[in-house]
Amino acid sequence: LNQNPILRDANGYVVFTSSGTFNPADFNLSVGTLLNVVCVGGGQGGGGNNALAGIGGYAASSFGGGGAGGGFGAGGGGEGNNASKGKGGDAGEVIITTVQLTSINPITITIGAAGAALNGVGGNTTFGSYVVARGGGSFTNTIAKGGTGGSNVGGGGGGGGYIISNGLFGGHGGNGAGINGVGQSSFIGGGGGGTKGGGESVYGGKGGNQSESGGNADSGGNAGIGSGLCIVAW
Repeated sequence: LNQNPILRDANGYVVFTSSGTFNPADFNLSVGTLLNVVCVGGGQGGGGNNALAGIGGYAASSFGGGGAGGGFGAGGGGEGNNASKGKGGDAGEVIITTVQLTSINPITITIGAAGAALNGVGGNTTFGSYVVARGGGSFTNTIAKGGTGGSNVGGGGGGGGYIISNGLFGGHGGNGAGINGVGQSSFIGGGGGGTKGGGESVYGGKGGNQSESGGNADSGGNAGIGSGLCIVAW
């Protein structure tokens, strides 16, 4: 788990949740101004047929689906009881850096798309030529990977994205649990699916689980925004 409270001491900032243009002149910024930039790539889709990034995975029989990760660039949940579709999606890359303005020319911002279902790769988020944050699934994410699932196991939770309100980001999705098991919990990542209880999460979706009366299990909870993010502060 990581934290970057970029907005706490900012004099001004702009948050881009869709592609656009940052024009320094609109904010009376001059050459030499130091910008604090956060770029978040789009999250990877979950393993299931339905679970694009930010969406919980389907359940299968008594095995719950994995919950989606929370925040921007969150991963999708994995499908329960499926050897090939059980993995939760990785979150998008989070890049935190500074950029000093060498001109006041407009800067193009591209926001990475959410990854498609079946572990589709998320899109890159870019701040001009200065910053590139890769989409989930296009690199090895060591801080926010999706949880594991599989045959006779609940779906894995999606990796945790970036929370604007407090700058928290990252955290692995919870792993799915086997027969009579409780899915692993997470904090920003999604909870893993289980049969006796789904993994909990503060910001992510809860893992699915079978009801006490038996029958089919629940899908994992939806949570974050699968697409990416760019914050520019000064």
